[in-house]
Amino acid sequence: AEIEVQISYDDGNFEDVGILRGFAEVKSQSLSIVPYRCDHFKLRLKGHGEVRIYSIALTLDTGSEEYEYNKN
Repeated sequence: AEIEVQISYDDGNFEDVGILRGFAEVKSQSLSIVPYRCDHFKLRLKGHGEVRIYSIALTLDTGSEEYEYNKN
């Protein structure tokens, strides 16, 4: 079984980001996606075979253009 993961930025075309492949046992898998700067994005998950998703987690960081890094 496998899940194809795709992303679309600001209602654009979907791009492939990765594939998660599973076998007979249930186990956790991670796929890190670092999106480009955008207003919004959509994820598309396509399953092939006996695929079951139990949970999805999202971790966000924010930044600012006003932040100035001072090396001194």
